[in-house]
Amino acid sequence: MVRTRQRLAEGDVDEIVRLYESGLTTTEIGERFGVYASTIGRKLKKLGIELRAPGWRPADERS
Repeated sequence: MVRTRQRLAEGDVDEIVRLYESGLTTTEIGERFGVYASTIGRKLKKLGIELRAPGWRPADERS
C-alpha cells in the first residue's frame, strides 16, 4: 500500500492510544490513519507508552 505523507491530528491521539491499548498493532492503526506503523510507534513512545514486542497478539487470538 502506498501512503501519501499524512500528519496525525492532535485529536487522533486519544483514538490511537485507545486502539493500541485494545490490542491493535501499530501497523493496523497506521493503516486506519493512513500513516506508517513507525509513525504510530513514535507517537506512542513520545506519550510514554511502552510498545509491545513485534508479533504480539492478545491471548485469545493465539493458536
